Amino acid sequence: MSAARLRGVAALERHQVACYLGALATAMLVGVVLPGQSVHLGGAITPLLAALLFVTFLQVPVAQLVRRPPAGRFLPTILLLNFVVVPVLVAALFPLLPDERAVELGVLLVLLCPAWTT
Repeated sequence: MSAARLRGVAALERHQVACYLGALATAMLVGVVLPGQSVHLGGAITPLLAALLFVTFLQVPVAQLVRRPPAGRFLPTILLLNFVVVPVLVAALFPLLPDERAVELGVLLVLLCPAWTT
């Protein structure tokens, strides 16, 4: 990868939250200004979410985790949170979700995917 591209990727990572907020603001503006286009633009939501999740999980340093596992109490804490605490919390919140399969599936995928941070 070229140096310019690496700088661009680093800049996007530094301003990731601003990019997400900008995308949300743009989507809301388009929804308000062009409400009749929701039928046509609705089909873009799933591929865009898939791309967003793909890019987000590309940043997980899996190779680094294999070479040098996290030390100390970090790993047991993450395992406890990801596989005990969060599923119980999601189970408690699940009845509060709208009765729509797409929303339920999206919430389950986002909340139940283990998060590894180092």
